[in-house]
Amino acid sequence: MHLLDSTYQVPSESAVRAEGKMNEWCSLRPVDEQLSPEERARYARHLILPEMGEEGQKKLKKSSVIVVGAGGLGSPTLLYLAAAGVGKIGIIDDDKVDITNLQRQVIHFYIGCWFTKG
Repeated sequence: MHLLDSTYQVPSESAVRAEGKMNEWCSLRPVDEQLSPEERARYARHLILPEMGEEGQKKLKKSSVIVVGAGGLGSPTLLYLAAAGVGKIGIIDDDKVDITNLQRQVIHFYIGCWFTKG
């Protein structure tokens, strides 16, 4: 699988590292398709919506999403995807969390400063 097209030049070590992580992420075990009692309680409001229902929630649980960037836009997006019940979420971001990020990047916290985001 190629993560990068030819219009964007990245040092080969970074591209290989990203491709390796992608392959590792894709090979993770599949998510259980059934909803547990805890998930039924957590997503009760989704389950009563005719447009969503149990089948829609199961589709979310089986889905996989990759978010490129865990900054000011990616961070709340990741939070909402997880809260909605998306089964697998991958993050591509080689930046490090900095204390100046914390007011707008809601998935990071002070103890996590200086760790990579992805």
